[in-house]
Amino acid sequence: MNSSKPRRLTKTTLDRAKPRAKIYELRDPSLPGFTVRVHPSGTKKFCVRRRVRGAGERRVSIGTYSEALTLDQARKIASELLGRFARGEDPSRARRESLTAPTFADAARRFMEEHARPYLKPRTVQGYEILLRKHLLPRLARHKLAAIQLADIERAHREIGATAKGAANRALALAKAVLNKAIAWGMYEGSNPAQHVKRYREQAKERFLTAEERQRLERAFEIAEGKRRGMPGYVSPGAVAALRLLSITGARLTEITGLTWDMVDWEHSCLRLPDSKVDAIILYMSSHTMGLLRDLHAKRRVDTPYVCPSLGGRELRNMQRAWRSICKTAGLEDVRIHDLRHSAASDMINAGQSLEMVAAKLGHKDIRTSRRYAHLHNEAVRAAIEAADTTIVERSRGESNVVPLRSKKKTG
Repeated sequence: MNSSKPRRLTKTTLDRAKPRAKIYELRDPSLPGFTVRVHPSGTKKFCVRRRVRGAGERRVSIGTYSEALTLDQARKIASELLGRFARGEDPSRARRESLTAPTFADAARRFMEEHARPYLKPRTVQGYEILLRKHLLPRLARHKLAAIQLADIERAHREIGATAKGAANRALALAKAVLNKAIAWGMYEGSNPAQHVKRYREQAKERFLTAEERQRLERAFEIAEGKRRGMPGYVSPGAVAALRLLSITGARLTEITGLTWDMVDWEHSCLRLPDSKVDAIILYMSSHTMGLLRDLHAKRRVDTPYVCPSLGGRELRNMQRAWRSICKTAGLEDVRIHDLRHSAASDMINAGQSLEMVAAKLGHKDIRTSRRYAHLHNEAVRAAIEAADTTIVERSRGESNVVPLRSKKKTG
């Protein structure tokens, strides 16, 4: 190519340009700085070259000549870039900064390393890792933080919610937390688009065991205790003990599977849990529960500190298989382990206990958490009022079956 007499770039010129052993350039005299670099492979790439005072020459790549990027389109982009150079801007620097700008994946990584793992509970961290790996990173990992739009978060929430609305809501909450931290850390400026996304309405799943179902459950525990290892439906002794304690106490699953003997306060009949879901709490136990714990203590294994250990003496992890086996024996359907906690609250309310007592039994630090059982409490109150009013009406009509006590005659 004769660089002293450059020809005006046309589509014909570009199409006829043949590759050489080294890269060479075609320039456009109608737009100084706009060039096409022809590579030995035959690829032709548009770019803009401009000298910046004090910084030397700058080159900004526009893209590869193709049906998707024509000569006219590239010339228009080049004109805009050259205009920015003329105004004293440096588009090449902005492009580099854009390429190195933090992404959602960068923010998520820092969130986990500097916030989640140091300050949150291990199970919470594990849940976050699952949400990131399965849902958020596949959809948002490469998005630049400054470029994330409301539509991006809504799309991710909608795609996850197509199969799991609960997971979609938890992923949305995590995305909001990650972006809030990114803003606080100065990783980008602006508002958090996740805060404007509406959560799905989730159907509360609450299942309460009837008295007859509780009897069947206890019978299933007894059957499981009588089975030897290797028999069909075998459940380890530790798992049976844990499920029985969960059924009676209404405690959280991890509060029982992670329970060690040094947390049992024999003198005050309670469990002192140093690291529950709501931090350190005290769960008071009935004499019946303490009796079960004494039986377990008498049979305890000296090689483990756990009250309900696995067969290997470690903390019980996956209880779902054991629970399914127990439910199959008991003939229970659609009952989750967490429903044992709901059932404990229901039984207390049916026994006339207040929501304050329910909160104390379940280890709720804030009684507002116990308000989810208010409908049960209201039903118990209505039943009591109905019984009282019936008695009053019957007595006012002379229909009462109550026989008044006769006063004793005085003896002279």
